[in-house]
Amino acid sequence: MLAYAVTLLLASAPTSAQAQAGPRLHKEGRVTFSYHAAGAERVLLVVEGEAPIEMTRGDDGTWRHTTMPLSPDIYLYYFVLDGRPTSDPANPEGVPMVSGGRQSLVHVLGPDSLLWERSDAPPGRIDRHEYQSQRFGEPRALLVYTPPGYEAAPGRRYPVLYLLHGVLNDERAWSTAGRVDVILNNLFARGHIQPMMVVMPLGYGFSDAPSRVGEMFSPATDQAAVLHAFARSLIEEVVPYVEQAYRVRPGEEARAIAGLSMGGAQALYLGLNHPDLFGAVASFGGALIMYGGRYEALFPLIGDRSSWSPPEFLALSVGTEDFLLGVNRHFTIWLVEQGLDVSLDEVPGGHTWSTWRREFIRLAPKLFR
Repeated sequence: MLAYAVTLLLASAPTSAQAQAGPRLHKEGRVTFSYHAAGAERVLLVVEGEAPIEMTRGDDGTWRHTTMPLSPDIYLYYFVLDGRPTSDPANPEGVPMVSGGRQSLVHVLGPDSLLWERSDAPPGRIDRHEYQSQRFGEPRALLVYTPPGYEAAPGRRYPVLYLLHGVLNDERAWSTAGRVDVILNNLFARGHIQPMMVVMPLGYGFSDAPSRVGEMFSPATDQAAVLHAFARSLIEEVVPYVEQAYRVRPGEEARAIAGLSMGGAQALYLGLNHPDLFGAVASFGGALIMYGGRYEALFPLIGDRSSWSPPEFLALSVGTEDFLLGVNRHFTIWLVEQGLDVSLDEVPGGHTWSTWRREFIRLAPKLFR
């Protein structure tokens, strides 16, 4: 999670009087990024998963860099202006940050075979809800995806995937960078998945996340308490809210939970401690450093098979270039030592949305079969 600390206060920097220009895409997949800052001494470009790149200042005071050809995908990026991270003020596309501002996105278009590309598939819809959290004493938001045909089938009930975001982001992350609705629309149109709902809640185990999110990076933070507080909120507040507001199928076989990074650690914590609630559990690049190696304390039921049985479906994956690869291996080994039939899928990629989108595409067809 420390790899994200640099973007903690990421926001659009003040712009000069000269108009900014957003990223310019070229036919062969190259992208020209530009940032007008005549008074800057150094501007770096950081594209998700890549080393920072020195930009070149032109005579007009605009810093530019044109990439090598990029594979069709959606890339998160930002600038570092004299040591200060900033999003692209000329690009409205981005992943909102819980502390304000955004992380910018650039979309290198690809063929229809890429499931995050929009198509003529019948669309589902995403609705935003706000509920009053008694546990945290504040209003909280969640997004709910309903599949195509939900409104037209008033007698039908649907299984639900609870899908959790990473640190610094909020409930909108999976619908922006993750393109979850587009992916599910395409998978459903091609007959690859069962129709399902997806619930994307705000994922912090403390109140006032915009001001306090930095605590997630502090060694003084009791991560176990934060995990437990979020888990109780999801079980006692989010799940009942959704099951009252929507036509959902009851029972653990109709509930799944998954997440990336921080959300991956939360999904495993919830799913392994509550297999009576979630029949399927998945983690993508889970920030399992949150566990601090205290597996027995955080998962006390696993060793007692008289009162605990594993979820019917359990999947862990991590990118081979992910800085969390080691801790994911360590936790998987511990699970195997406890007698669980589980393995870690090590997939190409890093701690990036490019990796997580592909892992979500792999996961979705396996749910609710």
